Amino acid sequence: MVSQLVGSGKVRDVVLAYQDAASGWTLAQLKASVDAWLAAQTRPPDYFLMNIGINDRLSPPSQAAFEADYGYILDAIHAKWPSASVLVEQVWAVGCTTVSDNFATYISNAVTARSSFSFIVGDERVYLKGADNGASEMEADGVHPKNAGSLSGPGYPDGMAAAFSTWILSH
Repeated sequence: MVSQLVGSGKVRDVVLAYQDAASGWTLAQLKASVDAWLAAQTRPPDYFLMNIGINDRLSPPSQAAFEADYGYILDAIHAKWPSASVLVEQVWAVGCTTVSDNFATYISNAVTARSSFSFIVGDERVYLKGADNGASEMEADGVHPKNAGSLSGPGYPDGMAAAFSTWILSH
């Protein structure tokens, strides 16, 4: 899939392949299925966008388990597509500030250990939580962003799409 990313007055064609979702899946479940999922993919992306981990909030794993599972997923993506940059977003859910902050540390550790190919480019705690604790940006479930929180546009310059496209356009 070729998409045009618009930001800062620039337009750039990039390959953004493989948007997929596994609603409710934990990192352990994603780790268990990532190799088979990657084996079925054929087009190499320039960028792989990741927003995973918040589903572990209901039963948080240990820091070691979280970082190992997250790292495994990053490594599997890199092994499949060594020239792709893996762009990672810090996760957040309404009512889970402490867990989200812990996960941010764990995600940062996993990404930092793989800094040659993975990069943190966005933080939901900043642009989804906001001053109203997510009321204007989050769906009623407190986990999934509304379009306002996920898409860039008037009033939402720091949404997920903007965070990813800003990083891509600057590199």
